[in-house]
Amino acid sequence: MQNAGQDKQFLCVAGSTTLDGSSTTANAQFAWTTTDGNISLNPNSATPTVNAVGTYVLTVTNPLNGCIGRDTAYVTLSTANSSSNTTVPICLGQSYTPPGGTAQTTAGTYVTHIPNQAGCDSTITTELVVNQTYSTSETHAICDGGSYPLPWVEQQQCRSISSHVFFAGRM
Repeated sequence: MQNAGQDKQFLCVAGSTTLDGSSTTANAQFAWTTTDGNISLNPNSATPTVNAVGTYVLTVTNPLNGCIGRDTAYVTLSTANSSSNTTVPICLGQSYTPPGGTAQTTAGTYVTHIPNQAGCDSTITTELVVNQTYSTSETHAICDGGSYPLPWVEQQQCRSISSHVFFAGRM
């Protein structure tokens, strides 16, 4: 009886692993094949080394009678890498610290890499937008009983200062 062993899984990126074939047949001959993976070492042993995702077929031959048995092992990849993109607006004079990064005060794109819960890379791209604050000072004359609309300015939640001086006169 032949056994290709437990399936294997690469975490995050493909690497190298050893398959664990076996047989209850004395002096059995082993041969591993694949059409979509790669056997890097010892394809004619019970325990070959593979370095690619794929389906691996173990063929075991009984040297006494030529009987053949087959079993399959699968090597997969856990693609637990993650990424996110975000735009963060701040006001001039403020700072923002992206996850896993350092405090920033200048507009631009900031990329940080930190391991996620699976131990794979988590790429975080932050587009930092720095909004200006504005300050205006105006003088207006209005007639007694008149009115003037105040231009309250607020840009992307950045407080701006608008100062107005009024002189009331008679007509």
